[in-house]
Amino acid sequence: MSLKGSTQQFITRKIHVLSDADAWRYSDKEIIASARRNWPSNIYDHYIIFLIRYYTEGGEPNYMEFRFECKFACPLHEHQFRARKTKTRSGKLWTSARQCEERQQIKANPETTAQDRKDLAWICIQCSLLRTSPGSANILLMIPGHVNSGPHDGSFLSSPITEGLKNIYSSLASVAFSHFQNVSGAFHLIVDGWTNITPTDSLVCVVVVWQQEGRVFRSVLDLAWVCDLRSEGFLSDFTSQCLERFGLLGKIKSVCISNAPHSEQLVQDLCVKHSSLRPDIRIMCYPHIVRLMAEAFISFLRPQPRVTLMKFSNLPSEDESERTVEWGDRPLHYYLSEPDYNAEIVQWAVGKAHQRVRRLGLCIEDNVLQSAHGVLGKVKSLEQFIDETGSPELREIYWGCSEQGSDSEANIPAARPRAFGQWSTVWDSIDRCLRFQPTFHKQLDTNIPNLGGCFLEETQLKLLEDFHRCLQAFHKLGIILSRQEIPFLHEVVEELFTLRAHLEDICNDRLGTNLTSVARMAAAAALSAYELIGKGDMLPEVYSILMVMRPTHKLQWFEERGMNTQRISALVEAYFEENYPLIKRENDEEGLVDLVTAQTDNLKTYLSSSVLSEKVIEERGGLLSYWNLERKTSPRVAQMALDHLTIPASSVDPTRTLSGGPVTTNGLEAQVDRDVFRAAMSIGSWFGTPVLKDIDAVANILEEHPCT
Repeated sequence: MSLKGSTQQFITRKIHVLSDADAWRYSDKEIIASARRNWPSNIYDHYIIFLIRYYTEGGEPNYMEFRFECKFACPLHEHQFRARKTKTRSGKLWTSARQCEERQQIKANPETTAQDRKDLAWICIQCSLLRTSPGSANILLMIPGHVNSGPHDGSFLSSPITEGLKNIYSSLASVAFSHFQNVSGAFHLIVDGWTNITPTDSLVCVVVVWQQEGRVFRSVLDLAWVCDLRSEGFLSDFTSQCLERFGLLGKIKSVCISNAPHSEQLVQDLCVKHSSLRPDIRIMCYPHIVRLMAEAFISFLRPQPRVTLMKFSNLPSEDESERTVEWGDRPLHYYLSEPDYNAEIVQWAVGKAHQRVRRLGLCIEDNVLQSAHGVLGKVKSLEQFIDETGSPELREIYWGCSEQGSDSEANIPAARPRAFGQWSTVWDSIDRCLRFQPTFHKQLDTNIPNLGGCFLEETQLKLLEDFHRCLQAFHKLGIILSRQEIPFLHEVVEELFTLRAHLEDICNDRLGTNLTSVARMAAAAALSAYELIGKGDMLPEVYSILMVMRPTHKLQWFEERGMNTQRISALVEAYFEENYPLIKRENDEEGLVDLVTAQTDNLKTYLSSSVLSEKVIEERGGLLSYWNLERKTSPRVAQMALDHLTIPASSVDPTRTLSGGPVTTNGLEAQVDRDVFRAAMSIGSWFGTPVLKDIDAVANILEEHPCT
């Protein structure tokens, strides 16, 4: 090699270690060559590399950046950028290159069989249902009958799965749009997620619920991070776009949404944008309401919060206690997170309970309340002692005692029976503690260290027994809300009516069970929580329609509860005539068919007939199947029934019904880009519905939109 060539090579290598300012005098070609000599990985061969020079506002050299362009000019492979003097973002540079190379390999072998498409369709559906990353090492195990030969033999499918998810999701809207035009019934909208403007990492999920042939379906239209929705009407605009894309404008019967302070504004904005929506369409999230009622009830057995969100130290005087506390007196902060909002409601309900018990003439001394607040702490300490210190025999006695002779219908199913903080399991913990008391006292006599801290005084034990008895009122409602199927509003309203009546009896001491004053005040707090968050949630006619359209209830349900059935009958009939008018058929010029139909297909005829037994409804396949069969003879009445009996009572998915919290993602958002995340979170919810019936329907979409 000549001296000149050696010198040039030395200079080229040296450029790489220079700062941007010192290297500025060299040409782009020299700077790129110097950098390339110091990059040992062959992944850079995938790119055509350019140099971009940036200048200050005064025209002085500022810094330099490399731009990496795919040498295949693949439209799916975006340009990558990296500052000249850094190695950050190298991971994405390498990952995107490998994904692109996978695509090129697939292009080189374009023969794709029907079975290949079906396998890919199956993997895409499983990725969505399980919220699994397309890059999962054992992805091939999702194919039925496939035996994985190694820990990494499915990783090469990452790129086609990613594209498959995007292609399926991009086609869903048009497929659903076409299908929904032929569905005559109403649709129900759900906005899942805490919909305040903050925190910005909140995930909002727009969902649709509808029924066909006796089955109800719940599918995700779209979802977005709140931080991506910038404008003032961020959520209403996003929701409106979803309705338009899927052909649901003018078809929405109700909107079920979280109980965040901002939610009411969303419904108002939607009503302004869409004239077909009425202001009374909003349905509250009832699992949240019931959970808060239970939390308010149980709060008397828990330690008082250290930070007082609402100052109840200045309670009204006896003269002021008659005044009703309105929301406007102490408005909730617009930006409260869900846990803070729940804490506000519970403390506020406790404050109103203090007012109510004073009106009832009850006087509860501070030391009694203080003693009550320590009860659940001792129950929790006992559970911890049994788990950490107790013998295997003690653990078996303790954890098995709640199963001995207990009424299975009185227990709320719990996925994690030892998750003490969840209200659905508190009754189980109390039940175990009470049943364990004889064994506990025997162990106490043996002077076991630290066991004395779990000892319940006589007044505390009486209080625990009272709460154990009272909390059973929540159990049937908890069972309805905790099942995997969609809880319907008509089911929840009926049980909630029973629960509130029972709590009123407890509060007013009408049960004759000699309950403690603390238990009575706890019932008052639960009722106050409902009044604070649940009042004004819908017009009375909706409640009435729900009960009237149940053939086992009709007007008899109201009559048994001492309500004015004439007023309810007139209200429901007027609603029916306004919203379900008789439409003249084109081939019935003389109106004879319509006349016959009008005589049978009207609400008066339905209400005047006898109520049916639950057995008859079960023989017809259930409530929805019964009304689908009735469409043949009473299409208008049946449609009104189906439109209302399918209204959901919950805005959250079944996995979060009794726990609340944000939408579950399994951390998928950190492993894929936003478009893939949206697709993966949505597609699985459509699988098995009339829109995406089976795996063949998914494979057909992939055939029409093949991965490139």
